[in-house]
Parts: sequence; C-alpha cells; structure tokens
Amino acid sequence: MPDRRAFLYPPEMTVARWVRRGKRLRPTQSTFRAWAVILIAALATSPLPTSRASAGPASTISTSAATPGGLPYGPGIAADGLANTQVGGTSCGCPNLVSAYRFRAGQSAVLAAIRIYIIKGKPGYSGGTGGSLQIDLRPDNGSTDHRPATETLASMTVSPEDGFPRYAFPSPATVVAGQLYHVVFTNVDPSPTVNFVSVNALHVSPPITAPRQARFDDTDWAQLMDEGAGWVLRPEYTPILELDYANEVSEGVGYMEVWIGATKTISGVAQARETFKVSGGDRTVTSVAVRLHRISGSGPLTIRLETPLGEPLEEGVVPADAIGLRPAGLEGASWATMSFAGPRVLHDGQTYDLVLSSPADTAYGIHVIRKGSSFGFAPATYFADGSAQYNPGSGWVAFDPGWRGPLEQGDLQLVFR
Repeated sequence: MPDRRAFLYPPEMTVARWVRRGKRLRPTQSTFRAWAVILIAALATSPLPTSRASAGPASTISTSAATPGGLPYGPGIAADGLANTQVGGTSCGCPNLVSAYRFRAGQSAVLAAIRIYIIKGKPGYSGGTGGSLQIDLRPDNGSTDHRPATETLASMTVSPEDGFPRYAFPSPATVVAGQLYHVVFTNVDPSPTVNFVSVNALHVSPPITAPRQARFDDTDWAQLMDEGAGWVLRPEYTPILELDYANEVSEGVGYMEVWIGATKTISGVAQARETFKVSGGDRTVTSVAVRLHRISGSGPLTIRLETPLGEPLEEGVVPADAIGLRPAGLEGASWATMSFAGPRVLHDGQTYDLVLSSPADTAYGIHVIRKGSSFGFAPATYFADGSAQYNPGSGWVAFDPGWRGPLEQGDLQLVFR
C-alpha cells in the first residue's frame, strides 16, 4: 500500500492525501483522473531508452532501463516514495497480514539487532494499541522463490514504537555470509485487525529496473507478504532495514525519506550535483549513472565529473529523447549512464563533484533520497561520503525537502561502477 504522504514530508510532518475505499487506501477519483491525463501524455512522448555516443571529450553516454552492472560506489538506491505494509490490519481483508524482509548476509557473525521504520498512531497505517509485533529471524527455504522457512533462528516480541526503533534479539543467532535470511513480522495481538502497525519501505515506481537497486541483486534484498495464501514478492518495495552484528559491523538500507515533492529543475544556470570525499581506499570506476527525468525541451543533459576547482575529469551528454518525459513531481525516472574512456581512479581522501546541467531551453527534474543519519541509522547503510547540492544560479546550497530550508542529508540517486 503506497504511503503517498510520507514521501513529501518527514515522519513528524505528514499529511494523508488518500481515502479509504473498501479494503485498501486509494487515491481519490479526481486524483485518478489527473494521473491518467499526465500518464497518457508522458507515455505518448516518452521513447524507449536508447544508447548514443557521447558528444563530450573521451566519454560515452547511454541510458538504460537497467541499472549498470558491476560493484557500486555511491548510494546505489532508486526511490520515488515510501510504501507501508500493515502487519495485521485491514488492508488485505485477511485474518492477519504477515510481512518479511529478505536479505543476504554480508557477515558470518551474530546478528544482534535490527533497526526498522514503523508507522504507529496514524489512521490507515495503524489501529488501536498498535498490536504486539513478533519479529523472527528465519533461514531461506531454499526454493527458487526464496521464501522464509518455518524454522526460527531467533525471535523477539515487542510493543511497536513509532519511528525508527532498534530492536535487539534477546537470544541472537549466528548467520553465515552469503546465505539468505528473512526477518518476519507477525502481529500476535489477539485482535490483529483492530490493533496493528505498519512497516515502511522505499517504493520504486514502474518501470522497475532489473535489478531494482544498483546496490543489491533482486534476490538479496526484497520484501514479501503473506495474506494467508502463501508468500508473495512485492517487486516495487525495498526494505528500510539496518542489520547490526555483534562484531560492530552494520549493513542494510538507511535511506528513510524521498523528497519527490521538492523536485529540482536542471535548466540553464540551474544545476544539481553530488559532492563527495572518497573514503575507505581508492575506488576504480568506469562509469556513473544518475536517475532523473525530462520535464520539457529537447536539449541534452550534460554529466561532468570535476575537481572542486571546476577542472573537468570526465564529461559527456545524454540526448534528450533518451530520457523519459514526465511532469515534475510525477513518480518514475530514467537512469542516464556515462561510460568513461577508461578506468578512472577516485583517490581516497580526495573530493569530487558530479555536476548535472542542460541548456536553458530544456528542463530536467531530479529529486533526492534522505539518509537516516538523524534517526540512528549507521553510516554503512547510506552514502556517508557525499551529499546533494543545488545551484539555482546564485550559488550551491544543500537540497531542501520542501517543508524546511536546506538540509545536508540528501543524496542524488546515482551509482559509480
């Protein structure tokens, strides 16, 4: 059930814009009509992704429905909003809706705790007392569908807290690196359709890339739900989940907000960039991909990797007709990929800027994802090396979410390979 209020505002400033009809929260009739007009116009003018040669020096440019391959550096996350799943509740019309987050362990270690995003106290997303949340760690069942096994490795039962709680297993289990596991959420309240909460995930709007996220294989990081007839994959959902191991290593996804309601325009003097300082050793990369959409015009998008002094290191252009056309604020975007002339070393401790620009007669729209650094998420769960900035023509400032001024917690949706 897409959460169409939370992608605009943080948890403390949310406004519901959906209405309840039948068993699910749905847009109003007028909203449906408006979306239909916008989508028909966008589809009529938006071509299939293509690959073109670069007009820039010694680089090639392409766009693709698929995220580029290889080991990623950068956020590596695509998102157009948030989407909640009730645990228990009324949305499925079933006795007790169960959800699961599937992950491939990156450590052979004790999984001590998890951090998740819970919505409690808001109509449609929770009810009554919020219920009682049983959280189980289960192995994968080994099937081609990779569903949770019935065996429980570790378990805890909590009174759910609104926000981003961290829950520690009282008797934690050891996981093995490279193996698949599931965190299963079950409402064990005697009246789960009355007393319930929601777990929140990132939502990616169609067309969905393959893989859905650059940082993960689709099998390795996914959400499932069971309405009583068996486990079903939720292909548009990416778990917001931090895994904390006893060896003090953390991993997962700590992006917890999407500022699509504050989409910025790239046109003429108005530019966007990700500024970052490399950490953890040198990074050898051969391409960079950025996710955005075209609002109007036919001029190309320029992608430039440069030093803080503005000296270009790589530069190229993406033809306008290779980027999906859709109005500002509408969900969905294209990946624009610049392939370097050869391997490029991003040196440890050095600062770089990835700058996006276009001619004044053309506009591109871009929105950022917010890292959960203010909500307890570990730096390993987001791109701690960088932050997104916007220049409306008067100088570079951090992106703003729309409900306040600049906030240095946003990242462009990008990935280096």
